[in-house]
Amino acid sequence: MKRDSELRFARFLDSLLGNLLLKIAPVLLFFSKKKDPRPGEAPKKILLVKFHGIGNIVMILPALRAIKRKFPYSRIDFLTLDTNKSILSGAKNVEKAYYFESETIPVFLWSFLVTMPKLRRERYDAIIDFEQFANISTLIASALGAPRRIGFKAHGPDRTRIYTTAVDYVEDAHMWRIFMRLAEAVGASAEPVEREIDCTPEQEGQARKLLADFGVKPEEPLFLMHPGSSSNLTIRRWPPDRFAALTRLVSERFGAKVILTGVPNEAEITSQVVSLSGGAALDSTGKLSLKGLAALCKMAEFVVSNDTATVHVASAMGTPVIGLFGPNTPFLYGPVGEDDLVFYNKQECSPCLTNTNRKLSDCKNPKCMLSIGVNDVFGAIENKYFDNEGKILPAFKKNRQ
Repeated sequence: MKRDSELRFARFLDSLLGNLLLKIAPVLLFFSKKKDPRPGEAPKKILLVKFHGIGNIVMILPALRAIKRKFPYSRIDFLTLDTNKSILSGAKNVEKAYYFESETIPVFLWSFLVTMPKLRRERYDAIIDFEQFANISTLIASALGAPRRIGFKAHGPDRTRIYTTAVDYVEDAHMWRIFMRLAEAVGASAEPVEREIDCTPEQEGQARKLLADFGVKPEEPLFLMHPGSSSNLTIRRWPPDRFAALTRLVSERFGAKVILTGVPNEAEITSQVVSLSGGAALDSTGKLSLKGLAALCKMAEFVVSNDTATVHVASAMGTPVIGLFGPNTPFLYGPVGEDDLVFYNKQECSPCLTNTNRKLSDCKNPKCMLSIGVNDVFGAIENKYFDNEGKILPAFKKNRQ
């Protein structure tokens, strides 16, 4: 709860204080002596900025790779929060990642003060701001004084006028496609779309060892289930007893193995699922790195997940996702594969988590999530992926030899 309260306070400050600072932010641009490269000249140094969410950064990867294809000899750096280190560590197209520490607001402020001079010394030629609503990223763009500043035209003229290229923010497509518009604004092409997360042999080895430890046989259908979500957005969670019931159904009907995934602070949730499933679920909570999880997703036949980063990780790895949505809309944040299943029973109050309300909700009764029935999910899985005898259709069976 403390982190939830601090996040709310931080977003309140960003909205209130950020809006005030944006009115004077253009003054900061006068302190920059960096000249704009000649028209048509590739920027030598590019800084990408996105703070919130591993899932968001996974969705930015196609844009990052498109920018690198456009400017193959340019250096690309990334500025984000320390909570996103696991996805950017070892990213092939990122020369250097800078992280703001985010444990508490004072820690964040200190980290901000320490990091900003380092960023200033880099003298970037272009900054691409992927934030949809945060003002701080716009303020950073003005403080660093890069001659090219690309961002979304959103939340009024004060934010927009900082950018040399302001791209209309219109929620008329999936979020990965909206992010790609910023890459296209610098002349990059979306095609080919490259989504897959880079995994090392060591990270793939993590996943293979886990399967061996759990005794998962190559011929057995493998379901990964992720019953958690960000601790500040718990209303996105399907109840643990329903994950447990689904685990029992797919185990009994399809002879499937079910592995629960989660980070250490989700151990209480996954242990509930294990207990309620009568031990049918295998618990891998805290045993994998994020890219180890990505490797495991690629090996699994299916991933069942609440609306959280695991949806985007599995989708990036090309695995069919059974996504459970309610407070957030899958139109923007759902899986992107052709063989996915998405459950979303829109209520009169949904979506209540949006980019216009800064992903803040006071909902205490997520009836949107409670309206998703176990039998509905199981029936859809059975009809789409298995034959009448409960055998997995060949098109969906992975080769884990």
